[in-house]
Amino acid sequence: MRKVSDIGLKAEYENNDYARTFIRCLPALAFVPSQDVPEAFHLLVDSVPQGIDHRDEVVSSDVL
Repeated sequence: MRKVSDIGLKAEYENNDYARTFIRCLPALAFVPSQDVPEAFHLLVDSVPQGIDHRDEVVSSDVL
């Protein structure tokens, strides 16, 4: 939630069901076997609604 607030997505998170659902899926990656995380992340990114503000900041795969 801190990252969501830092990049200005708090209002989007509170008002947009699609954005909220997507953002809530991100922590679930912790339960995916480590070898499958990159693939699961990219599947999740492909499901992100296009209209979310700061979408690129949320789905940046630089950490993988």
